[in-house]
Amino acid sequence: MDIVGEDALIQVADAKGYQELFLSPNDNIIFARPYTSGLYEVGTGGFNAANSLPDQAQSPSGYGGWGGLCSPTHNFALEFNFDDGTSTGGTTPASPNDNREMRYYANLNFQGAEFRGRPVDYALAVNPSASTPDGLDSPNGLGNVLHSSKTGYNIRKFQDESLSATNGISANRPYILYRVAEMYLNYAEALAEQGKDGLASIYLSRVSVRGKQPAINLTGDALKAAIKRERRVELCFEGHNFFDERRWLNEDHLGFDIKGLRWTKETNGDLTFEEYSLFEDSTQGRIWFDRQYYLPIPEGDSEIVPTLIQNDGYTN
Repeated sequence: MDIVGEDALIQVADAKGYQELFLSPNDNIIFARPYTSGLYEVGTGGFNAANSLPDQAQSPSGYGGWGGLCSPTHNFALEFNFDDGTSTGGTTPASPNDNREMRYYANLNFQGAEFRGRPVDYALAVNPSASTPDGLDSPNGLGNVLHSSKTGYNIRKFQDESLSATNGISANRPYILYRVAEMYLNYAEALAEQGKDGLASIYLSRVSVRGKQPAINLTGDALKAAIKRERRVELCFEGHNFFDERRWLNEDHLGFDIKGLRWTKETNGDLTFEEYSLFEDSTQGRIWFDRQYYLPIPEGDSEIVPTLIQNDGYTN
């Protein structure tokens, strides 16, 4: 903190400016790896950099993308506030993509989002025709339709829209492992756990305000809940959330009914949507057992040290 400073976040004007923070070296990056052309580096034991096709890997299928890293869930999309700082309360808004906070537009591709020269279109037509065709990014659209989004969302974060989805990697793009915003959030959480709510709110607000949300001045459990939401939104798709929810022992965010939005295009071109469960069979959804907070002790280790007690929920 002494080296980086107490108010070091680069400010941005809009969602585009926020997106660009992830596309080139800047003073908010503490630790990163380079992308690579994908060549094996002799003597390194393998590839010494990150995936070389991030845009193709994440773009919707209609752009020639694979949509392969994940289809963000509707459950997660509801974590994003409205632009005035109020929460969705976990309820789908009547117009789900309107008046949402800036990072919603920077991080997610959704129905109608302007992306690489056209609106994203996941909608299936009631009566497909030349005037009302199935969406280009739908299961009946372009590209490998097996890669079409299963939830009505794709990842927008990390993508360089000055390139086509299949045009390789932009020069000097970093794969960010640690950045100032995460450091502030780590610090805010540590302070909140010590009961230093006033100071915690200052550092939490640094991140919230940069995201065009109001400053946060809360205490106790409400402050801790705000820190958790801010981590989910600010650090999304950076490899933190699964481990955050585990250390918070937050079962509701580990095992749950996975939701998506299904878009339909009427004959007159009007769009409607419905919220739906990806898995009608509860045994196929995201199931969580408390034993998964821990790993099982391998049988070989128990044979070496017979006094080891197996973690709860597992048997040798």
